[in-house]
Amino acid sequence: ADGSGDQAAGSKVDPLGGDNIICSIRGKGKLRGGEGADEFKFDVFDYFAKKQADKIIDFNSQEGDFLNFTHCALGSISNQPISFTTAKNKQKLKLLSRKDYDFVYFQKKGRLFWDSNGATKNWGTSSEGGLIAILKGKPELTAESISVLG
Repeated sequence: ADGSGDQAAGSKVDPLGGDNIICSIRGKGKLRGGEGADEFKFDVFDYFAKKQADKIIDFNSQEGDFLNFTHCALGSISNQPISFTTAKNKQKLKLLSRKDYDFVYFQKKGRLFWDSNGATKNWGTSSEGGLIAILKGKPELTAESISVLG
């Protein structure tokens, strides 16, 4: 960059300018966003279960907030781009666990699930998939709010 706001060819652009990156850690944690765009970064492996799922506070996609997952947190990532859907009720959530979606968001409870076993029943073992995060306040979440780095 030359100070004019233009980026040199081939340089990487950080949409947050390096600020407001909130990192997940092993075990259940509280990840609190702030004003403006926040990146909630998941780059550490942990088991997928309610007792391990991080609680995300102040997630707002309207402010540019997004979730960023790496292969370290998710294991093998085969689908690019990722697939995402939202479940309206528990029955639909159970049905979607048997479909081939990577992420399923149960907005009624603010729960985000990772499904690594494709169309096989449930999400996989607790080391393969399941509940990965709980978004406090049940905010809107779309595929555009999720980034996966292989």
